[in-house]
Amino acid sequence: MAKIFLNNRFVSLKNAKVSILDRGFLYGDGVFETMRAYNGQVFMAKDHIERLLTSLERLKIKSPYNEKKLHVIIEKTLRRNRLKEAYVKLIVTRGVAPSGIDVIGRIKPSLCVFASPVRKIPRNIYKNGIKLTFAQTRKNEESPISGIKSLNYLDNILARFQAKEGGFDEVMFLNTKGNVSEASTSNVFLVKNGVIVTPPKDAGLLPGVTRKTVIKIIKQFFNNKIYEKNLKPKDLLRADEVFLTNSILEIVPVVKLGRKRIASGRPGTFTRLLFVLYRMHAAQLNGGK
Repeated sequence: MAKIFLNNRFVSLKNAKVSILDRGFLYGDGVFETMRAYNGQVFMAKDHIERLLTSLERLKIKSPYNEKKLHVIIEKTLRRNRLKEAYVKLIVTRGVAPSGIDVIGRIKPSLCVFASPVRKIPRNIYKNGIKLTFAQTRKNEESPISGIKSLNYLDNILARFQAKEGGFDEVMFLNTKGNVSEASTSNVFLVKNGVIVTPPKDAGLLPGVTRKTVIKIIKQFFNNKIYEKNLKPKDLLRADEVFLTNSILEIVPVVKLGRKRIASGRPGTFTRLLFVLYRMHAAQLNGGK
């Protein structure tokens, strides 16, 4: 049975319970990180933990552990569950408090860490690419929680419903200025005439750890031909290639936006090459094969 780290100790999945007065349950008052492990080690764990700690600081939630201790807990969770290829979720809430949105006095934060085998990802999304549509709602780039991976994902969930009901695989958000922001769980890049472009952090997106890694790889192997700049929907449609990045799916080619094909309507050469380089980078850092 799966072992969950919950508030200072490991418990079985059956016994992993939180109070109904936990503010994460009541209000989504907390943050989370989703990480991928290769060969028993979490890829870019330091970056994920640093982002979580930064988010907690912005929300004025005191982290229950420092970066080093959180890293140890993550590693122990993988070992306890005997997992090599896995995804790991790290959740911190403000903790248990009397009902009401006001934060009164000191509240002990809650921590949960659990790991599961990587679910089988359909190979056809890499071979054939995916179809995107635009969300009806917009990302607010001026929001105080912009860039925080909070426990409130309702905008993303509803937008994914919209996409699936329309026969699409994923949904793309614009911000209040009409610029491209991000997909529901991914960052977006385009390729045009050998130059790679991705929206800037102030476009209302969550700056993904995979996004950061991909930018680093492109700078290393492709002569710094990458730029962060605001994009309009028409820029995606006119691109030679479009792809998404996220920690679990890694790099996914996009072949359609709405009912319109992107370029040839097939995954591009650059996206396929970048996927290989990303996998090599993960293997090198984690000592994998």
